[in-house]
Amino acid sequence: LFPSVMCGGVLMLVVWLLRLDRFVTMLPVRRVERARRAPSLRHPLTTPRSLPQVPVMIGFCNGLAIVIGSAQINSFAGLADAALYTQVALTALTMALIKLIPNLSFVPKQIPAPLLAIASVGTLVQVAGIATKAVGDVAAVAGSLPAFHVPNVPVTFETWATIFPFAASVAAVGLIETLLTQQLVDDVTERRTSTHKECIAQGAANLVNGFFGAMGGCAMIGQSMINVQAGGRTRISGLTCALAIASYVTFGAGFIERVPIAALAGTMLCLVLDIFDWTSFARIRKIPKTDTTVLVLVTGVTVVTNLAVAVFAGVVLSALGYAYKSSQRIEARRTSVPIKTDSTEHRTVYEISGPLFFGSVGSFLEQLDPRMEGNDRVVLDFASSKVWDSSALVAIDDVADKFRNCGKVVTLRHLSPDCAALLRKAGDLVEVNLEEDPEYPVAADYDDEELETLTDHAA
Repeated sequence: LFPSVMCGGVLMLVVWLLRLDRFVTMLPVRRVERARRAPSLRHPLTTPRSLPQVPVMIGFCNGLAIVIGSAQINSFAGLADAALYTQVALTALTMALIKLIPNLSFVPKQIPAPLLAIASVGTLVQVAGIATKAVGDVAAVAGSLPAFHVPNVPVTFETWATIFPFAASVAAVGLIETLLTQQLVDDVTERRTSTHKECIAQGAANLVNGFFGAMGGCAMIGQSMINVQAGGRTRISGLTCALAIASYVTFGAGFIERVPIAALAGTMLCLVLDIFDWTSFARIRKIPKTDTTVLVLVTGVTVVTNLAVAVFAGVVLSALGYAYKSSQRIEARRTSVPIKTDSTEHRTVYEISGPLFFGSVGSFLEQLDPRMEGNDRVVLDFASSKVWDSSALVAIDDVADKFRNCGKVVTLRHLSPDCAALLRKAGDLVEVNLEEDPEYPVAADYDDEELETLTDHAA
């Protein structure tokens, strides 16, 4: 276990070293409503109906809400009759207090509602002598500070082959949940924090944890949102939380072990109600089918497997859906215009619009049929289009070659210098207009000769 945690920490540091955290910007972000007053747990987190929300992030929040909620429901397992009724009543009382306390004007705003609710229910249980399951009945909290030790495992290929898959899973799940939670917290606090620092801090922490026999960890959406809603805005709040946990384990265990499980379950269920996007059910009928599929897929996979698999599946499906929709936007509008004002000879101008890439080249080629073209001069105008990749370049080469084989004189207009340099067959057909031609790179492999050509052009 501990070598896996250490290896996971090293992989997180590799992500930091390679700056792969930048790719988290490709993950859609779910926007949340800013409270008109200072956000705190006294004003529960709500989800706006007017701001755009993206399926991957909604599925992430919904899936985690279901996982957290299921864990709380399991606290009722094995109870019956009076014990079950007592557990349900205390849980409901905690939830009611969390919702009611923010509306009580005589309660100081500096006291978080969940803390006061847990303290109130705990006091009630102790004073009234109510028999209910407490933290100490589930597991002992008391402990001591860990000591440094080096895991004693054989350094062999078989060991690494066993450890690495688990370490990779730990690193992927940990970083993805951390960075997504970070974006959600940033949106609530209206601040921008560094994903780069988050990667190195989490990687170093997990690496050190392995040497002290501690569990690996990452940012948890539940704890983070409770912290933020309670007014936490800086790293000091996180450090305070960590020090509080350490104090509970070392010398405050007797107090924590008397806290009713029902009070903790009620607090987490309130959090579940806050982070679950209840508008998802109504939104499913209105959003595109692709988005609906992504939302349901990410939610389900998060519950069944883990967050990393769910996010990867959601991003891939979203990318495929976007590629398909973009491929439907390519269009070639044909017009016939005189070559000169007083000339009877005409030329055909195809105005290409929409993105030209691997997904749209098929439709692009279908709309251009050299055999049916009556005019001897043909112009392909890309002013309203953009060439994205090498597949598009090959398609332009092929269609120009077909026109020339049919005896047509072909001219290509409004292509970037990169496109002209990368065209294998039709590069000499490009009409250069320095004032109107766009400038953008193409997602293709440049050889040395092409790079030299582009450098000379730029100079």
